[in-house]
Amino acid sequence: MKSIVDTCVLQADTVDLFVGNLPMDDDDRLDNIRNFFSEHGIELSDVRTKLEKPFGHVTLAKPGDKEKALALSGEELNGNPVRIDVTGGPRKSFGDAGGRGGGK
Repeated sequence: MKSIVDTCVLQADTVDLFVGNLPMDDDDRLDNIRNFFSEHGIELSDVRTKLEKPFGHVTLAKPGDKEKALALSGEELNGNPVRIDVTGGPRKSFGDAGGRGGGK
């Protein structure tokens, strides 16, 4: 039997942020998140979220914008004060991790 392992890989120059308290009824959430950061002069290289969850993750295009982005925590996005925190980086999935483990 094969198993799949999700491993968090963080590059030294990558800044990944958690963005929480997003409006649940926002069908344009990805665009609205990009616009929110863009309006404050912050470019994103990646935005990840699921509509059924009130949070997402973004990766900054310029790691030097980290403090500027974190300072936006509490600002409103479509009527909700967003929470912004640093995360461990984007998750990458690797294929076969080599069986089930355990004894021989």
